[in-house]
Amino acid sequence: MNARFWPSLQLIARVKIALGILRTFEFTGIVSDFLLENVENKLQNIQQNLTLLSLPNVMKTRIICISGALVKEVKKWYDYHKKFLLGDDLHFWNRIHWYSHGTINRLETARTFTGDENIDIMRRFYLACAYYLEEDAQNLWESMNKEC
Repeated sequence: MNARFWPSLQLIARVKIALGILRTFEFTGIVSDFLLENVENKLQNIQQNLTLLSLPNVMKTRIICISGALVKEVKKWYDYHKKFLLGDDLHFWNRIHWYSHGTINRLETARTFTGDENIDIMRRFYLACAYYLEEDAQNLWESMNKEC
């Protein structure tokens, strides 16, 4: 069975709005709270800020729910990738690639991070290997050998 999911235009629009809200309302604070497991307080803060917008209540509720799902998606991604590249640097929000339905495009995001020269080359190499980015892994391996 070859089933495909085609998100509605409403879902795509709501995801874009929710992503914009997360970018605006201290998303870096949410990410740093992953270490403290204090995400619920940040989501309540987002909800309070959303009440200030002139949107229908149904729309606000749906956007809050989608925002929560996006935060959980980033948390899952963060939990897996922190060993590869994050460490103390939590400023990765603008490098995450998203599908229109609100999940992270992990392959494209990994490609972005493996090309980021601000990240330690060894960590980028491990990330390239984890995602089977053969060409990137080979290039990084050659660069590491030249440095040694």
